[in-house]
Amino acid sequence: SGKGDFVDNVEELDWSVGEIMKALRDAGVDDHTVVFLSSDNGPYLERGHEAGTPGFLSDPSGSDVPLRGGKGQTWEGGIRVPGLARWPGRIQPRVIHQAVSTMDLFPTAAALAGASMPTDRPIDGRDLSRLLLSREAPQVDADRVMFHYCGDLLSAVRLGNLKLHFATTRWEDAESSARFGCKHCCPLGIVCSCGGNLHDPPLLFDLRADPGESRELEHDLYRFAVDKMLAAVAEHKRELAEAGRPKNQLEVLARPWLQPCCGPTCRCCLECDEEQDKQHADAWEGVNVIEP
Repeated sequence: SGKGDFVDNVEELDWSVGEIMKALRDAGVDDHTVVFLSSDNGPYLERGHEAGTPGFLSDPSGSDVPLRGGKGQTWEGGIRVPGLARWPGRIQPRVIHQAVSTMDLFPTAAALAGASMPTDRPIDGRDLSRLLLSREAPQVDADRVMFHYCGDLLSAVRLGNLKLHFATTRWEDAESSARFGCKHCCPLGIVCSCGGNLHDPPLLFDLRADPGESRELEHDLYRFAVDKMLAAVAEHKRELAEAGRPKNQLEVLARPWLQPCCGPTCRCCLECDEEQDKQHADAWEGVNVIEP
């Protein structure tokens, strides 16, 4: 594009999605395919203007409020991402103001395909098929509690429009990131640790009235909801202790031999997965993964 890495990435994403949609049309399965498009996190703010922005939301007054935070953080700017679902003739064009999780895609896809869910493990996601396919105004799931992690650190929890932060990112001035146009970044320009600031009592925000998470609320005014969230966190941790803590993404490192190849020097090796996995494990044996 000649306009920097960010624009290059947007153009490449636009092209690749277009190629997928074209392939569905060419195969004659466009009307029989559900397409989900989303993102894993907000912008990598340490890259400054090259990262883009976390976006804006309207508050009750109609003013556009910038979201706070970015990648590697559990402020809304780090975890609130666009979510699009397309199924011609089945999903009606509209905007649904309902907090959901990418973990919901698995049970939703299974339900739409008529498949059974595993019964030998806890499933965190929920089936969204009724929400997506309903032709009536969707019912908001006001009782759903959502847990927000960074690595294995439970740093925030949400119930309806209320959100508690147990830990937030500590940002510092970093001259090493100034070349990216970033004024307040992590040391060395890496992603900040989510546990830089611990909060006891946790910070409380109303995401509807204050989507930018800039005005802390008094717990006593929302005691019932706060107690419900804290009780849900305690139960969640008890269930994790019983089921065994799963590995988080910081402990499951990349496997390049399973990634798509686009250069002359790389190769895909599905048949040697077991051998490569063993080499991968041997290489990282005794290496301590830095936890947030």
